[in-house]
Amino acid sequence: MTLRAFDLGTVTNFVSGTPYRLEVGGRVIVLVRSGNAFYAMRDTCPHQGARLSEGQVSDSLLDCDVSESTPYGRLDEVLRCPWHGWQFDLKTGRTLFDPENTRVRCYSVRVEDDRVIVEMQ
Repeated sequence: MTLRAFDLGTVTNFVSGTPYRLEVGGRVIVLVRSGNAFYAMRDTCPHQGARLSEGQVSDSLLDCDVSESTPYGRLDEVLRCPWHGWQFDLKTGRTLFDPENTRVRCYSVRVEDDRVIVEMQ
């Protein structure tokens, strides 16, 4: 299958930490900017179909003892579903609770000449 590139706009159109719902090539995706990195995935939670673009970008929690303060892992690299709080890794689309079995399809994103480009089949 051939990959097609779609221009989503300039880098400055997207605020870090904000999910954006976009229709691209006949599909609906959620685009997230985290610092200078961009991530794109299908805009549907596999649990019950919520729009992930209505969720929140957050940090991942690391395991800790009850007596310890809560440590955070990857900052602004998790997208939380608005309905039931399922958490998805923006880099892989996998859930944090069951990464081997539950995921959302991800798409490759790059920045070229200050333009955000997503590639899809």
